[in-house]
Amino acid sequence: ITAYTKDAIEMSGKKAVTLMSKHGKPLAILRNPEIYVNRKEEIVARIFGVIDRGHPYIKHIYTGGDWLLGGEIELLERIRYNDGLDKFRLTAPETMKAIEAKNADAVFAFQTRN
Repeated sequence: ITAYTKDAIEMSGKKAVTLMSKHGKPLAILRNPEIYVNRKEEIVARIFGVIDRGHPYIKHIYTGGDWLLGGEIELLERIRYNDGLDKFRLTAPETMKAIEAKNADAVFAFQTRN
């Protein structure tokens, strides 16, 4: 986040922040916000093992604000990407229900990153 947003959150004295989409739609409520310094160089070095500002992901990290925001998130509704894959994005209870419905005795999962 930017210094402006950091100061607004800290000075408000509020215990919750509404997270908005880039179109102004409320997406979630962040409760008990915590603000951290965005240690970009440390994050990049630990994740990538090199500091190469030409790398697209590293460049993305460096273009972020100087502060990070954390806390407990309450989604106001399920996030949809409208990419044809939303039907496969299940919550933990939905996943358990699907496994039980198949009467499976073993479950194998695969997750990709980036």
